[in-house]
Amino acid sequence: MSNGIEGPTFCHVCKTQLNVMKRCSRCRNVLYCSRECQTKDWSVHKTVCYPISVAQQIPVEKRTQPDKSIFDDLENSSTASYHHPPLVNFSLAVKNKNNNPVTTNPGGKCYLHDNEYHTDVPVVSEEEPFALITVKYNKDKRSLNVQLSWTGEALYKYFAHSLHIPLENLKIIHKGKIMSRENIIETVKNKAVYQVFGEAAENEDDVDQRDIAVMMEQTGMDRNRVVRVLKKKGDLIDALLDQ
Repeated sequence: MSNGIEGPTFCHVCKTQLNVMKRCSRCRNVLYCSRECQTKDWSVHKTVCYPISVAQQIPVEKRTQPDKSIFDDLENSSTASYHHPPLVNFSLAVKNKNNNPVTTNPGGKCYLHDNEYHTDVPVVSEEEPFALITVKYNKDKRSLNVQLSWTGEALYKYFAHSLHIPLENLKIIHKGKIMSRENIIETVKNKAVYQVFGEAAENEDDVDQRDIAVMMEQTGMDRNRVVRVLKKKGDLIDALLDQ
């Protein structure tokens, strides 16, 4: 069987040799007979797995820490047909990212809504009429300047950004009354106090944004849950296998 790589043509884990073999499409140096064998080997293989274009520039003795951002899914050898779906399928997540450029955290002023980042956060101008309000959230209390000309929708976006709460999770109460985008604007004035409830967005600083996008796409879980699982497992493959 011609597979386009040098070396043994049997499974790196169980030593089986089949008519249809799969190879690691990232480094193209290792063959597997199944997805199960690939996942068993990943904890060891990932330490030496480099894309061909990168590996050619790195001395063998230094190939110890792979670049996760360019990790690709397992694919067939060049002459084999595809029988096993890849454990990690980046293609659809990348396609969706191109359609929606704020799937990953863009940094700066943004807020979450329906598991996606949005950057249309209203900006306060002190040259126009504004009010200084107080917002209480959990045990935190802070003062915010808000524009008197804003719509209720703009206020909600500003709250979501300022408190790091996904827009759909925001629950705002003023003087014992539940606020909505329609009635909150009537309450905005200096010294107005609002009590805010809602699950905050998880901190994503230590999580690979690409892993988040892939896992949301493949599992259907919401963003907060995905971030928590990835933090707990520390690896996308392990996180997917645990679901």
